[in-house]
Amino acid sequence: MLFLLMGALTLCGMYVSLTNGMFDISAANVVRTLLRIHPNADHDLVIFDFRLPRIVLGALVGFGLGVAGAVLQGITRNPLADPGILGIHAAAGTFVVVFMFFTAGTMKAPDWLSVLTMPVFGFLGGLAAIVLLFLFARRAGEFDPQQLILVGIALASGFGAITLYVSLKMDPQNFEMAAVWLAGSVYNANWRQILSALPWLVVLIPVIWRRAAVLDLLQLHEVSVKGVGVASGRERQVLLLCCVGLV
Repeated sequence: MLFLLMGALTLCGMYVSLTNGMFDISAANVVRTLLRIHPNADHDLVIFDFRLPRIVLGALVGFGLGVAGAVLQGITRNPLADPGILGIHAAAGTFVVVFMFFTAGTMKAPDWLSVLTMPVFGFLGGLAAIVLLFLFARRAGEFDPQQLILVGIALASGFGAITLYVSLKMDPQNFEMAAVWLAGSVYNANWRQILSALPWLVVLIPVIWRRAAVLDLLQLHEVSVKGVGVASGRERQVLLLCCVGLV
C-alpha cells in the first residue's frame, strides 16, 4: 500500500510539473504532444526542452541517491546513514569546486565531454573520501561500522571547509555557478545531462541488486557474517565504490 501510495504521489507530481507553470498546458495537450498527435511547436518546446528533462533528471538523481543511502545504511548498520554523513557528498563537491576554480571559462571541450567532466571529478572526490575511510575506519584490520560514521562526519567537515575556502577565492561569476551546483538544481536540466547520468545507474544498480542478500547478512554480528561465508571486508569495499559512483 505504501509503495502504491508513493507511486501515485509521484505520478501526481509529474502531472502537475508537466501541465502547470508560466505556460499552462492541458492534460490532453500533454498526451497529444507525448504521443506526437498533431504536435505543436510551443508545446514541444515547453515539454521536451524544459519540463520533461527536469522531471526525468530529478527522478534519476533521487533514485540513485536513494539506493546509495539504503546501501550505506546497510553497511554501517545505522538507519540515519547517508552519503552526506560519510563525507562522500562533501568530497565530491570539493573536487568539482576545485575543478571549477582552475578551469571555469577556459576549458575547451566538445559538449558531450564537458557534460561528463563534472561527474568524473565528483567520482574522483568520492574515491578520495573512500580511501580515507579505508585508512581511518578500520579496527584490527576490519571495518567498524560506528567508527565509519565518526570518520565520515570528520571527513565531511574537512572537505566542507576546503570547499568554502576555494569558493571564497573565486570571482563572483564562478562563485555563483559553484554555489548553484553545490545547492543542487535541475533548473537547466537537459537530455545531455540525463545521458551522462544513465551509465552510472545502468552499470551500478545491477551490481548492488545482486548483493542485496549480502546487505541483509551484514546486519548480523561480524563473527556471524564471516561464519556464513561472506567476505565482509571485500563486499563493503565493492558496495562503497558503487555508492560513490551513484552519488
